[in-house]
Amino acid sequence: MRRPAFLTLGLMSGAVAGLVYGGATLILAEPYLDYATEVENQQLFVPGAAQDSAEFRSQFDESR
Repeated sequence: MRRPAFLTLGLMSGAVAGLVYGGATLILAEPYLDYATEVENQQLFVPGAAQDSAEFRSQFDESR
């Protein structure tokens, strides 16, 4: 196989693999990460380390 064709094939397969992996991560892992973040935030609210306020929610949404 010629070098340009081989490089093109490698780049295309890498792009497809990246899109599949990114999509799977977005669909499968994102809900668990959101849930874990909510659990962590609730652990901050219980002892009073943080208040569940609009300011806290806006900072939380900015970090996402």
